Amino acid sequence: LTLAGYLLCDDTNCNEANIVCTTWPNNTKGTREIEDSKSFNGSLIKLIYSAIDYIQNVKYYSFGGIKKELHTIQNGSFAIESLREAIVNAFAHRDYHIRGNEIQINCFPDRIEITSPGSSLIGSYESESKKLESFPSHRRNKTICNALAKCRLMDEKGSGFDAILRDYEKFPEDYQPLYKSDRVSFTLI
Repeated sequence: LTLAGYLLCDDTNCNEANIVCTTWPNNTKGTREIEDSKSFNGSLIKLIYSAIDYIQNVKYYSFGGIKKELHTIQNGSFAIESLREAIVNAFAHRDYHIRGNEIQINCFPDRIEITSPGSSLIGSYESESKKLESFPSHRRNKTICNALAKCRLMDEKGSGFDAILRDYEKFPEDYQPLYKSDRVSFTLI
């Protein structure tokens, strides 16, 4: 059994893909106060859905849409497709060789930060937040990416960040997605 197979098993007890979701009362983690924090473990599929469920229940955010003819126009705090894409990306491209670390989702009143163990594969380390535009697609875990594609949770085109950017092109500059990458982690804001 490979690590990828273990991570994708329905009833896995693998601790290599834990996720910690925390809701902060302010726009910084520089406080001992938190609104809520939950840890999840299990299969990657279960973890993806647990993360989305957690975020959808954060009091700062709203989700939903307006029915217009045969379609629903999303009018929530975040486009649900972009949110799912960001979470799936964190699991698909994290470095599973870094043991003892988990994906962290930090929910603030003004943003969400998704941090995944493992630096960017392009070797660019950005301590400052940078615009997400034109970020190159590189697969760290081909087997996991292929499995998530078969589950229809991700495309195999390397178009995830472009899809997120498309969802935000109608918003002002202050709302554009950002990223940070250092030697041990990648954060999507």
